[in-house]
Amino acid sequence: MVCPNCNTPFDRDTIFCGNCGKQVAPLRAPGATVAEPVIRSNVDSLNAVNNNIAANEPTMLSPLPQGRTPPVEPSSRQSASPATPPGVLPKFQARNASKHTGRNIFIVLVLLLLVGSATAGFIALAHNTFNKPASKTTAAISSNSTAAVFFSDSPDGQQPTGALKLVTNGLAASATDSHYYAWLVDTSAEKVLPLGALTAQGRNFTLDFAGQVNLLGAGNQLEITQEKGTPSLPSGKIALAGIFPPLAFIHIRHLLFSFGSTPGKVGLLVGLREQVRALTEQTTLLKSLTNKGPQAVSCGAQNIINLVEGVHGHNVQPLNAACSGFNVTNAGDGFGLFDPNNANSGYVILASVHAALAATQNDSTDNIRQHAGRVQIAMDNLKKWLTSIDNDARQLTVSPGNTALIQDIATLADHALNGFDLNDNGQIDPIPGEAGTVTAYNEGQLMAQLPLTAST
Repeated sequence: MVCPNCNTPFDRDTIFCGNCGKQVAPLRAPGATVAEPVIRSNVDSLNAVNNNIAANEPTMLSPLPQGRTPPVEPSSRQSASPATPPGVLPKFQARNASKHTGRNIFIVLVLLLLVGSATAGFIALAHNTFNKPASKTTAAISSNSTAAVFFSDSPDGQQPTGALKLVTNGLAASATDSHYYAWLVDTSAEKVLPLGALTAQGRNFTLDFAGQVNLLGAGNQLEITQEKGTPSLPSGKIALAGIFPPLAFIHIRHLLFSFGSTPGKVGLLVGLREQVRALTEQTTLLKSLTNKGPQAVSCGAQNIINLVEGVHGHNVQPLNAACSGFNVTNAGDGFGLFDPNNANSGYVILASVHAALAATQNDSTDNIRQHAGRVQIAMDNLKKWLTSIDNDARQLTVSPGNTALIQDIATLADHALNGFDLNDNGQIDPIPGEAGTVTAYNEGQLMAQLPLTAST
């Protein structure tokens, strides 16, 4: 058989002309023209090689190597080579066929090496990807470890809910080159308040923190991480974590952090405590006014009415101009403690309402419900005591010489602030007839108690 391009003889099973490189026979089926395949991956190439070898079928694997010059097609003026008897392969054609065979074997070996390298690289990459720790990972140091966070006012009493105590249980000892640190995280504002390093106490760890901000307004979750050095932000493994239940936490913050309609937007229990404290101060002043005449007593009594009922109270009146001469000035913030004639206003009513709202949210906990109920008990006690104080003060404006009313007001104001030991057991319990404002405030902070558990 003769190449139609260069007239060079070739064997019957030849695919490409050994002289000019022209394809002289189909690769797969009669009449088919084979284009150069697109190699999608090393694995696809290897499969193609294996399949072709198994079928004992030659194939074109890849383009010519870079720098390799393809055979030049001879011009029409090129003379044809002398004919060769059938079945006899010219020497130069044998050499070219040998070169093609060697080149194909070389290409197959290169592809096998590429596939092997790619496979090894993929395995190494996968190993690094799935085993390399992230910049911040979560790990359960011990599945049985827990912690609890208790909130209180700052030691100097200047910052409401500005301090906390954290106590752990079952937390494993930290690595020799690291320490446990606590962080209060505000996820919505993406802010972090460092709380400091935990201190080992026996087999447990504790932390006492006091700051200059209301902690319930500084974050909605707390984390304990294992860190090296002295970090400014958490980046190590999370050992323990806890998050306030979002729906119930709204109303806990209304009680202890901020409420939109109060003066200065103070929390309801915070404003309540400040105004009941002011009430006890006014009753002390009222006692001292008995020696200054009826007008002075009337000024003191009216000031107490204004403080209890608020600016919208039914019995509120502006203070007489002469009252300032007796050192009697407006002591109330105008919001009111409790107006017996308006059951929908004042700190007492709203504190009771928001304690109930916290307790009835879908994400409320047994702890929140328990202490919210005690806040409501205290508010019910306050309603009774403040109603009596308001009635006594109104009578005193009419009968300023009735000193028994003054003593009764002073006694009830002390109950409203500190509570009353009704059952004479030596303590004020969160029960009807005993719990006052101080108890209610403490129970509100216990509503915010946050458990921490091992992170997974």
